Amino acid sequence: MHRNSPAGIVMIAFLTTTLAGVAIAGETSGHHHDHHQQPAKRTMFADLARSYESIRLALFGDSLEGLSDEARSIEQRTASLLADFDAERAGVPAASAPECKPLLPKIVKAANQLAGASTLADARAAFGELSEPLIRYRELTRAHRPVVAYCAMAKKSWLQPEGEIGNPYYGQRMARCGEIVSR
Repeated sequence: MHRNSPAGIVMIAFLTTTLAGVAIAGETSGHHHDHHQQPAKRTMFADLARSYESIRLALFGDSLEGLSDEARSIEQRTASLLADFDAERAGVPAASAPECKPLLPKIVKAANQLAGASTLADARAAFGELSEPLIRYRELTRAHRPVVAYCAMAKKSWLQPEGEIGNPYYGQRMARCGEIVSR
C-alpha cells in the first residue's frame, strides 16, 4: 500500500491518532511510584489537543470529514472553561491564569469559524487562526505537550505529536513541508 494512496492516508491517520492517543493517555494515567499521590487529572488542554489533532489529521488528508464535530467540541469545552475558569482544570499554574484566560475567547471564535468551514481553503485558514492561541496555551501548560511545527511556505505554525511532519495547510500536496520548532 503506497502511503499517498487513499488507503495509505487512512492508515497513516489511524496510526498517528492511535499513537497520539497513547501518548496523551500516558500523560494522564496517573502512574506514580509514590502511591500516596493522587492520579494526575486530565486537563482541558489535553482534551482540546485530542480534538485539534483529529482536525489536523483530516486537513493533512485533504478531508473535511469529522472536522465540524471536533471544532464544535473545542468550541464548547473552551466556552465551558471560560464561563467557569479554573487554572487547575485548564492545566496551567495559577500564576499563568491571567495569560491563559484571554486566549479562550480567541479559541472559541476560531473553533466556531472552523466548524462552519465548507471548503478546505476556509478550514485551513480557520485552523491557522485556531492554532495561534492554542500554541500559546500549550506554552503555559504543565503537562506533556505536542510539538510545534512551522511551514515557511504557509508562514503558519501548528501542533502535532512528535515524529514525522504532517502539514495540515498543504495536505497531501506538500505533506512533509515544515519543521519542528519547539518541543
